[in-house]
Amino acid sequence: MESEKLLVENYIPHGSTNAVSRRELCSLLGMEDRILRKNIESAITDRGVLIVNVGAGYFIPDDSAEDKSCMESYLRSESAKARSIFRRLKAVRQRLALDENQTTVDDLPEWWWRT
Repeated sequence: MESEKLLVENYIPHGSTNAVSRRELCSLLGMEDRILRKNIESAITDRGVLIVNVGAGYFIPDDSAEDKSCMESYLRSESAKARSIFRRLKAVRQRLALDENQTTVDDLPEWWWRT
């Protein structure tokens, strides 16, 4: 299947009891894992499809109490990851903090431009 033409959300089941693993989705869609994750992210961020990954795999939540609980768990988990990332980024920003007098890119240190 051509990844450009398919909408991954059409292959993700509704309801946590029907969750599908990333491995299964990769196999079904003939996609590499990284491409699948990017497609799922695009479905969520670009098309507003709520896709949750808790426990057994990916699913689109329904209105059941079980799925609401899964969404709450997913929110806690993703929030903790985000807080951890922001703490690490804060430490890096503090370490790399530019001098208060640096106002243009010409004032950036030489290491800034190394790849």
